[in-house]
Amino acid sequence: MQARGLTWHGFSFASDESPPEKPRYCGLRFQITYVYILHYEPVATWELNIYDSQYPFRRERLMCDIVHAPGKTGPETLKVLEKQWLAKGLSRADCVNGVGDGGGENEGTQGVHSLMELANPGYVRRRCFGHLPWRVTDAGLNAMGQQHKSLQLLNTYLRDGTTWSRLKAIAVSPVAAGGLALVIDGSMEYKRLFSVSPPRVMEERPETAAMFLEWLLPKQETLTKLVKADLQTRCLTSQAAATALETLGSRTDCLSRHVDYVLVKKGLFLFYNCKAHPHIASMSSFEDLIGDAAANILSTRVDDEFLQIVKVADV
Repeated sequence: MQARGLTWHGFSFASDESPPEKPRYCGLRFQITYVYILHYEPVATWELNIYDSQYPFRRERLMCDIVHAPGKTGPETLKVLEKQWLAKGLSRADCVNGVGDGGGENEGTQGVHSLMELANPGYVRRRCFGHLPWRVTDAGLNAMGQQHKSLQLLNTYLRDGTTWSRLKAIAVSPVAAGGLALVIDGSMEYKRLFSVSPPRVMEERPETAAMFLEWLLPKQETLTKLVKADLQTRCLTSQAAATALETLGSRTDCLSRHVDYVLVKKGLFLFYNCKAHPHIASMSSFEDLIGDAAANILSTRVDDEFLQIVKVADV
């Protein structure tokens, strides 16, 4: 970097594995990595007060080439990372900071962080700020007990085989043909109900629970009728089918899911904050941000944010 006329003192990285969705990529595991570099202005200019109270450097974020990760061990992951860094003209010796989740490939004596510390004594390991609220929200979902389990089983039923197609057919078919004739095929109401398929709820991905709840809440009353009609014509013995009918038919469960949705969104406060502000340190201190998150999660006020989440008021 010095040869290019730039002043810098190393780079940081953030990396995680992302399994592909498309069937044609079946069997591949993609490592997604970003590197972050601070380019410093000449030291002689630091005292000239020409930076308008800003720091005398500019940030650069580079996305590395997406590379298949053949394994989830620390040494194998580090080999993939070095391959990605090399394409940017960087090496392990240049790395001063790494961000990862709590996965086994990152932590432990043979994790990426430990191997980097051995290679570079000045290396600092950090935990992904986006994963912290995921674990907080996971704890909240687990505390919901049967309520969250019922939500997962309902999601399994709706996404299983031809269930979603059957429910759409029942909604538009005439009563004489075994349907309920609730909406007209292609109408605006039909599109509101069926244009988007039910999102998948994934383990240890609490945002997917929030997405499914947001999708589900305005459709609960209609889905109750459709699921009941569907199960009357099919002999399904799975726990998912039985729970789907039971939880949708429970007024208490339907009301509780509105509260659950608010709690999950509050638990993900830091996650959404990180997505909206990539440079958190420039807008708030760590203590203030954690304090805001705690106050938001523990608050029991029915404020504008609460009403907006549950779609009660247009604020």
